[in-house]
Amino acid sequence: PGKKCYARALYDYDPCEEGELQLQVGDVMEIVSREDPGWWYGYLRGKVGLFPSNYVEVV
Repeated sequence: PGKKCYARALYDYDPCEEGELQLQVGDVMEIVSREDPGWWYGYLRGKVGLFPSNYVEVV
């Protein structure tokens, strides 16, 4: 198994589409996939979904 990567939300984000994660400043999510430079998949509060990569910093 590879090393898990995490990201911390720098801004709030309200989902516009189904399958996106809601972010609140300070949330720390596990990064599942970073294949798309603009939208990453993450795991947060029991859900897997997309979030904008420019709203987070890798920790």
